[in-house]
Amino acid sequence: MESEQDPIAEFKAIAGRYVALIEDDSALAERRVISGLAELLPALYVAALRLPDVPALSGHVPDSLITTHQQQEMYRRLAQLVGDEKRQDWRL
Repeated sequence: MESEQDPIAEFKAIAGRYVALIEDDSALAERRVISGLAELLPALYVAALRLPDVPALSGHVPDSLITTHQQQEMYRRLAQLVGDEKRQDWRL
């Protein structure tokens, strides 16, 4: 049974929760972040699959909504939590 929710609104809502988790300084407790990522990443992928097909842009491609610095900061924050350690034994 298909969700009756607008697929764009659904994706936006889940993406908003993901961004909030990453940007929330108080969330930087490993257990909370890992648990949140384990919940949100699969949901984000599923929601992305439900997005409507749109024609490819022709001509001007808009600038990214995130700067390179912001992207690097996000990766730094995640790496601070999980580091380079193999984490196949994470407990949620």
